[in-house]
Amino acid sequence: MKTFNITFTQMKMYEAVVEAETMEKAVEKVRNCHVQEEDLIEKDITINDLREVLVKEQQFE
Repeated sequence: MKTFNITFTQMKMYEAVVEAETMEKAVEKVRNCHVQEEDLIEKDITINDLREVLVKEQQFE
């Protein structure tokens, strides 16, 4: 098993269908978290750095 050190930026962009009377009310529903989690789709994760970390096995008493 190898060990890796990963530095990443998680930029989430979501997409959801929202029912509302106006665009402003639709935005308000999203801002107030009135969107079901299963309606959200994560769009992007950017990996900035990926390195293998060498780990020595140690015996503990």
